[in-house]
Amino acid sequence: MFAKWWEQYGRQTAQGKASVRSAITAAIDNGIEPNLLWQALVRVGDLSKPITGGTLQFALAELKRHHSPNADVIDLAAARRPSTTDQRVNAALELGRRMQAAHDAKTRENQ
Repeated sequence: MFAKWWEQYGRQTAQGKASVRSAITAAIDNGIEPNLLWQALVRVGDLSKPITGGTLQFALAELKRHHSPNADVIDLAAARRPSTTDQRVNAALELGRRMQAAHDAKTRENQ
């Protein structure tokens, strides 16, 4: 299963083989059905997320929701948090907007 996943997604990740293999082994050891685990691995790989117990759990929960539409599950894609770079860029843009608004207001006062 690892070899098949690595062949398909290995060139798209900075993650090492050992950590991917470890997450897959742990999931199998925990009794996750291989077909279900493969679907979760594909979901996480398609999203270019690292293979960890956490990301696999989100993907497994999504699969569960698709089989049980009333299940209370958060989508893996919706669970993404903005990066700290995104946060800094957004803060800088907001500061720029406020400074421009203050400048525009002051210019109007002086006219």
